Amino acid sequence: MNLHNDQWAALAFSAGLSTFIFLIFKWISKRNVNLPSAIVWNYITCVWVGSVLSTKSPVFTIKSLETPGLFPIISLGILFMGTFLFMGKATAKSGAALSAVASKMSVTIPVLVALFVFLEQIRPMGYAGVVLALFAVFLISYQPQSKVVIDRSLLWVFLGSGLVDTGMNLVKHAQYDNWSNLQFAVLTFTGAAITGIVYLFLTKAFKLLWDLKAFLWGSFLGVVNLFSIFAIYNALDVFKSKTAVFFTLNNVTVVLLTFILGLILGERFSKRSMLGLSLAILAILLLG
Repeated sequence: MNLHNDQWAALAFSAGLSTFIFLIFKWISKRNVNLPSAIVWNYITCVWVGSVLSTKSPVFTIKSLETPGLFPIISLGILFMGTFLFMGKATAKSGAALSAVASKMSVTIPVLVALFVFLEQIRPMGYAGVVLALFAVFLISYQPQSKVVIDRSLLWVFLGSGLVDTGMNLVKHAQYDNWSNLQFAVLTFTGAAITGIVYLFLTKAFKLLWDLKAFLWGSFLGVVNLFSIFAIYNALDVFKSKTAVFFTLNNVTVVLLTFILGLILGERFSKRSMLGLSLAILAILLLG
């Protein structure tokens, strides 16, 4: 497979930023930062920076309230917020590499939805990839040395990430063409920010939102998170009819980069987890 320089550049930018997000979660977990507050500031930052960048086509106007797709797109933010919470907890508990793999293995969920809801067709090897991916997630999540047999945080990352992709796929099928990719991202992050603020209120932790470290780390994460979405949209434009190639290479690259970073940061992996990592990469290739 021969990729052009612009395709390699788009892939490197997208995979690099996605990996950087897991690394930031790793840093946050080691600095006693309140995770929910940091994640809320992350989404507030996404909305603010995205709104500044879209001043020529404002997202929040009276007209936008009447534009089809406003509330369905905003509602995706609920899934974003929940998934980020579990991703942060999983990174702190199980390490960046395993959290990244659980997230990337969630590709099986939108694949199953595409097969049974949208009635799409995949190659026979794709079915093997779905089964292999699920088995890989089990191997990575299985913790026989602890009282809890399955690391639930990793499983929730898997389910949450899959539902996010599925939700975005459903919205895209609805063809809300009046929204640009930037506006789409800002609206989704708006829903996530609102969900996060409500979560802090319900858990009586709203005062923690004013923690300086949560603000600084959340803002930092938000800038990276926003541009990671831009990178993905840019890569999809560059790859055009080869989006399956992009997603496959992007997922594999993120898993490998995060795994390498995990080794550098001193994370230890059992033989079972190493086997799961290997099967995860093979499953992504089969699904691609």
